[in-house]
Amino acid sequence: MRCSDISLWLGGIEPTDLTASDDARPAKRKRSLGDFHTPPDSLPAGLAPAHEGQVTPKSRNGSRSGRTQDGDADPNETRRPLSVPLGRPLQLRRLRSASSSDITDSSNTHSVESSTTKKRNKMYEIRSGFRVLPFSTRDSRTGDQGALVADFSRISNGRQGFISRTRQRDIEEDAARTGVLEELPLNPYFDAVEGGQRQTGEMSESMESPGICEVRNIHRTAVEYEYLGQDEAAWNAAVHYPLLRLAMGYEMLVDVVPCASATILDDFVPTGTLNGNKVDFCLAFNPRWPLRPGKVGKTTASEAINKVRLQTDDICVNHTDFSPLLESPIAVSIKAKRADGPGTRDAQRQLGIWQVSHWVYLESMASSMDGLDFLPSIHVVGHKWEFTAFSMKDGTPRLWAGFPIGDTTTVFGVYRIIWCLRRLARYSVEKYWPWFNKAILEQAILEQD
Repeated sequence: MRCSDISLWLGGIEPTDLTASDDARPAKRKRSLGDFHTPPDSLPAGLAPAHEGQVTPKSRNGSRSGRTQDGDADPNETRRPLSVPLGRPLQLRRLRSASSSDITDSSNTHSVESSTTKKRNKMYEIRSGFRVLPFSTRDSRTGDQGALVADFSRISNGRQGFISRTRQRDIEEDAARTGVLEELPLNPYFDAVEGGQRQTGEMSESMESPGICEVRNIHRTAVEYEYLGQDEAAWNAAVHYPLLRLAMGYEMLVDVVPCASATILDDFVPTGTLNGNKVDFCLAFNPRWPLRPGKVGKTTASEAINKVRLQTDDICVNHTDFSPLLESPIAVSIKAKRADGPGTRDAQRQLGIWQVSHWVYLESMASSMDGLDFLPSIHVVGHKWEFTAFSMKDGTPRLWAGFPIGDTTTVFGVYRIIWCLRRLARYSVEKYWPWFNKAILEQAILEQD
């Protein structure tokens, strides 16, 4: 098309009155500062806010929350260092006995709450970081904790056997066949007690020890994985879990629960710490024992635990909402690290934070903490297994750490670990489980009734 043709075409278009067109069409609102009205200088009587006249605290540069007026972070603000654990109050988990939807008059709320619920609705605060202490101090060897440490000491110094005598011949034949001659510990054997532990669900260190073939396989795998530089996941799958399962067996009241992805409930994460402090395994109570896994049914313990769960915000019976632990109370927590990784200090730090959270959770749920002196745990670094114990004395969290209970560098070291794990399981059944039933489960039943 030529330019002359375009000119002729434009000339044939009739002129349009743009003013009339704008008047006929509704005006479009434009974004303008004039559209935003400022609040009145005063409100009608009775509507003034309670904080009127109060001055909002500001930082040194006049901005709130350590930010500039443009909303950016203040580069001059001093960042607080992470601490374990400082200052943030933790709201207890018990729900009120009557929901807000059922109570329209807020003035009646306090009258419908039980005295125990009122107590649990106060705010808890962990005032200082936990201290890591050795078992050499006098305070570390009292009560049930002292009894455990004394038993662990006896098997390390030869005053107590840790392998059932029924395995002696197999161990000697295995040494002759393989040519692997380990130094024989002093007095390693004991007479196993034949009884009804399996019928009662109780685990005991006096039970018959596992066979030499299973124990040697764990030892060989551990040595191989150290040589290969395997990661923590491989150690957990091929060394730690088989060892725990070999010690604890199957279909018992205390079970082995892998829980490497379990996180602490946000309300129980201490101030200044990230919610990344986890453990790898737990020894936990199976409330449905003696029912076989997968069998539908209820027990007295499972019904009581369900009542506890229904009285909590997160429908769980621990300080974590990890699914396999929703209805299985934790008895012993276990943290594992590679020998060439962050090692002992990191394992102790993560265990300490985990146990602080567990203790505060129990305080929030229990009618009384009387009778519970400590929470047992284990930290594993490479081949070495060590017993740790968390306690709260005068409001100060303490982690007793560093007591050896065996290692995977030798067959006899693996047998020591198995004996100590079974001793911890017996403590859990004889001491911790009765306390948990009385202080938490019975209390939940009373409140619901």
